[in-house]
Amino acid sequence: LEGAAATRVADIDRNVQSVFAELNIPMIAEGETPGLRLLELSVAGRYDNYSDFGDAFNPQVGLIWSPIEGLIVRGAYSTAFRAPDLFALSANRSVQLRTLVDPASPGAVSQVLFREGGNADLDAEEATTWSVGFDYEPAFAPWLRASVSYYDIDYTGRIDRPATGDDVFTALINQGDFGALIDRTPDAADLDAFIADASRTDNFSGLPFNFETQNLLNVFPDLVLFDNRTANIGVDTVSGLDMQLNARLETEIGLLSLNVNANHILSFERQVTQTSPQFSTLNQPGKPVDTRIRGNIGLTRSAISGFVHINYTDSYVNTLTTPVSKLEAFTTVDATLNVDASQLVDSGVLSGVRVTLSANNIFDEDPPEFVGNTTNLNFDGVNANPLGRFISARLVKSW
Repeated sequence: LEGAAATRVADIDRNVQSVFAELNIPMIAEGETPGLRLLELSVAGRYDNYSDFGDAFNPQVGLIWSPIEGLIVRGAYSTAFRAPDLFALSANRSVQLRTLVDPASPGAVSQVLFREGGNADLDAEEATTWSVGFDYEPAFAPWLRASVSYYDIDYTGRIDRPATGDDVFTALINQGDFGALIDRTPDAADLDAFIADASRTDNFSGLPFNFETQNLLNVFPDLVLFDNRTANIGVDTVSGLDMQLNARLETEIGLLSLNVNANHILSFERQVTQTSPQFSTLNQPGKPVDTRIRGNIGLTRSAISGFVHINYTDSYVNTLTTPVSKLEAFTTVDATLNVDASQLVDSGVLSGVRVTLSANNIFDEDPPEFVGNTTNLNFDGVNANPLGRFISARLVKSW
């Protein structure tokens, strides 16, 4: 083990050959048959051959059905295959010594040696996806369109780190989630194998220790090992609803538009290993929040258009405080003004000129305060942006 400056260089490559085909089959052309105005089947398939991961065939089947005018019902099923990227296979390995809260320790804390970085033993990631939904454009309001979709995705062997974000610092509190990746009784041989390929060592424990001159098990006889390298997570499942509402209405003052996009995650479950329990990763710091909405209202009149956008992230629990607290909902407002000079003049300097003025977070909202986190940041970087009011201008000239 050479210390923090050591670097391991890997020279690996792969060859990939792929074939994709798609076929659309109009089973019933659009007509006046009651309850069956349109029925269309789509069939697709992709074949991949990897020089290092073998071959895979992934089909996709979709069905579109229109029972009445203005209503389309759709469904789809597909599978997916993703080989680990070369970086995940070969990235430098490191070990990090940390001091973590440990309910099983008499002193309430333990020293944990984390193994981080790439993993040459990674396998491919596979997924099964299906969805069903509808699009509705009512005949009595042709300016209106509504869409709702339900989706369900099951990942097997998903390529990810077992613990990310603040999960790293609560690993021993939630030890059951990580199964055999945590070793509480390592011997000298286990430790040697654990650090054998490390090209970097870091001591984040807050305690004096020198990797080059001291032995970990001698200094920390109750040392815990956690293999947190990129791995094939046992199972990830996610389901939810995508909803859209779009309206475009011609008025005396111009084209008025309204758009609302919302995503509501119903469940997001993870099982790190085949033998560990499944647990929810929804509505926690650094994890997906169940509800996000982005809406805008705009007006276009000749060469000028303006839009106001509203962004909403729902509230969620903060599991890093005792007792559990709450991270408040986060709402910001953006605005955009576009001027297309080409619609005002046919020639001259302004011909082909487009100007865009944008203001993000125009009310300079601060992200919800994140108490108890271990990153020394006062916000959840996954679900909030600390950047305040930001104004920009863009000028485009085309010939």
